[in-house]
Amino acid sequence: AMGTVAQNAADISSSNIEELTTNALILRDTFGYDVSETMRAVNMLMDQFGLSGKEAFNLVAQGAQYGLDKNGDLLDSINEYSVHFKQLGFDADEMFNSLVNGAYSGTFSVDKLGDAVKEFGIRVKDNSDGTKGAFKTLGLNATDLTKKFNEGGEEGKKAFQQVTTALFEMKDKVKQNEV
Repeated sequence: AMGTVAQNAADISSSNIEELTTNALILRDTFGYDVSETMRAVNMLMDQFGLSGKEAFNLVAQGAQYGLDKNGDLLDSINEYSVHFKQLGFDADEMFNSLVNGAYSGTFSVDKLGDAVKEFGIRVKDNSDGTKGAFKTLGLNATDLTKKFNEGGEEGKKAFQQVTTALFEMKDKVKQNEV
């Protein structure tokens, strides 16, 4: 296990290999997670969000405890979608909170939630007529929002909040789904 952790850890020192291995083994024994897959997810959290190994392992464990792995896709979802959450200005806690909120609201799979965030991030940057029309329908400035989404980080987060607030305030739920 220590060899697997050492091979898969992005930034590892001899001082923390034991701690990382212990955490990986705890997740293996508790949730049945493969050590290599766990390390890929932990590395992604560390790389994208600047977390320590301990913080990343804690988020994975908490996510599993909150039922985010009911379909066996939590680790893959972390690997695939962390970058997209980060581009929209989310930090790791916000990403996991979004996944938990979605799961509690009845979303079938965290993969579906992550994919929705990914597709949202792609669409809000594409400057297509459909995206411009959606922003216009929401009463928002498409040029300004596209610029903020392309900047990412804090500006992307503000833009995300602006769009989702406008969406959730729509009275016509059919139109809301269209937008």
